[in-house]
Amino acid sequence: IGTQWHDADIAAIAQAGPDAVVVPKVGSADEVHQLVAALERAGAPDHTTLWAMIETPVAILDALAIARASERLT
Repeated sequence: IGTQWHDADIAAIAQAGPDAVVVPKVGSADEVHQLVAALERAGAPDHTTLWAMIETPVAILDALAIARASERLT
């Protein structure tokens, strides 16, 4: 999120329709919501799940909220 490549990456992911997308350094449930919304706007298939890498101290403290943020998260 927030890089110059984010929108193009999301569009490519949606078109490819993978089983899952691994996203590094997810920091909050809000970021999960943003990622899921972006995937859905881009037309990602329902079977494409999101794998959130929890890699920062702040994210570890918010791990439960991140894990519960979306049904698309596995």
